[in-house]
Amino acid sequence: MELIHYGCKKINPRKFTPIKNRKWCKPYGGFWSSPVNSKYGWKDFCETDMTSGIPKLFVKFKINKYARILKIDTLYDLEKVVSKYRIKSYSCLGDLINYEQLSKDYDAIWLTDEGQCSTRLSEPNLYGWDVETVFIMNPKII
Repeated sequence: MELIHYGCKKINPRKFTPIKNRKWCKPYGGFWSSPVNSKYGWKDFCETDMTSGIPKLFVKFKINKYARILKIDTLYDLEKVVSKYRIKSYSCLGDLINYEQLSKDYDAIWLTDEGQCSTRLSEPNLYGWDVETVFIMNPKII
């Protein structure tokens, strides 16, 4: 799978920030990317939803074929993840994913275009992921 990341011209795995949970449906740390051939990826988001336009810096890369990738293609897929890696939340967001624990079992999360559409405003949800995403939690797979 060929991926693209906007915001830099070169990937430096030593600059990766370890995965940390926070009170939001997105973790702190990691490396955000989209498949190059996404129907609606980060480039599309920047063109249509951001006022700053497409970032001029980007890097294309591939991940190791042995990477442990968690694929979320449906709301049911997300429900299974939350049931196994749940952090009880008392906010309006509902229960959250324990990304620190999840990152011990998986190297990356692939939220497909279909998965993004079905989980955006659901319960549980991945609101804020916004587009088809491959979130790299282990830089060694690049």
